[in-house]
Amino acid sequence: MVAIVPLAAQWATGDLPMAAALLIGVAVAAVAVAAFLRLTRSARRTAIGEEGRDSPAVIDPDQDVALERESALEKTIPLRALSVDLPREEGSGGGRGEPQLFCLSGDFSGRRFRVGEQPLSLGRDPTQCSLVFRTDAAEISRKHCSLSYHKGKGIFLLLDHGSSNGTYLRDGRRLEPHKVYELRPGDRFFLSGNRHEFEVRIVE
Repeated sequence: MVAIVPLAAQWATGDLPMAAALLIGVAVAAVAVAAFLRLTRSARRTAIGEEGRDSPAVIDPDQDVALERESALEKTIPLRALSVDLPREEGSGGGRGEPQLFCLSGDFSGRRFRVGEQPLSLGRDPTQCSLVFRTDAAEISRKHCSLSYHKGKGIFLLLDHGSSNGTYLRDGRRLEPHKVYELRPGDRFFLSGNRHEFEVRIVE
């Protein structure tokens, strides 16, 4: 059993100063340790901060690739917004070829003419037409009709310019003036009834 000695008795015997000194020493040591730890942490934080400022940033390759992909996606323009018909050559057999106009009957019978994206105009006026009829061909207007070829769609485009005697399709329909009609390779049309017959083809 531990005997509890009153403070007055400890003071009288001289044990109190020694105990107090021991407690003070322990307290001072604890304060010193705490201060040391605090200084150590502060120094470590300062060193880390300086190292972060002086040292180059380390880039994760995977993160860098992800950022590049994200940047590319932001700059990518939707293909649909920029989509257009790409030029392609088509023939009767699906191969390459040149679009041409064949004259089957009439003033230009047996002849053929190249057709491109620029309209090939038919009529009596040499200042407006590329395929020029005789000046006395009264059944043909000064600028009767025009024909062009759409490379992207692989079709011919026929337009009547309000001719007096009309432009006709193979089934007998008369073209409405200033309205574009689509023709496929092998289709035919006529000027002024059936006197002047033409056929559009793709020549291999």
